[in-house]
Amino acid sequence: MIKRSILVCILLVSSCEAPFPLYQLVYDAGIEYSSNLNNDQVSLETLDSIDYAFISVTLGMGSPQTIMVLSAVDDNILEWVSEASEKIYTLNGKIIKTEGLKYDIEIINPQDIPVMSGDYSYTLVSNFYNPDLYFQSQEINIKEKGVKNIRNNVRNRPNIDANLIIESLYMKKIFWKTQNKYYFNIETGSLERTIQNIHPNYPSITIDFVRKYN
Repeated sequence: MIKRSILVCILLVSSCEAPFPLYQLVYDAGIEYSSNLNNDQVSLETLDSIDYAFISVTLGMGSPQTIMVLSAVDDNILEWVSEASEKIYTLNGKIIKTEGLKYDIEIINPQDIPVMSGDYSYTLVSNFYNPDLYFQSQEINIKEKGVKNIRNNVRNRPNIDANLIIESLYMKKIFWKTQNKYYFNIETGSLERTIQNIHPNYPSITIDFVRKYN
């Protein structure tokens, strides 16, 4: 059975009752976190003060950081929203849909996305918007590339040993090849960071999973 949980019911520690609308919560969190960002890291004080699950997103090299708060969970698909109403949907860390970006995409068979582990291949089908291009087949190859030491996404915390997984993507019809990176914490198994190219006309998107959804 598909379960959908709204932000104020699953992410606030104290109660499922909240007097503020969702976007006010997202806006307040975005302002709070943005004011405490330093070298792409969040302060420990900020992390400890707010209990929402959230990600820190960079839309291309040199772009300002955007804070996106988890707004809903639907059949393991996580919906992240910014104060500007941009939305990113992830499944097992992979971006499967966007809304409000300059170039949006949607994977129409996300149920075929496996948990990333080992070496394997599979196929996805995607829609691209602006310009519109529908039902595009993507050949996906997954390979483990060993352990990498990465910067912690929280300031003053030690670096993390992470298992790097490379996702190679090829779209034959438009001759587009790219690679995405996923860094999984060796100790906890959780996804710490991902760098993904979702559209041939859009810069890579870096996501740091700062406060994770469990």
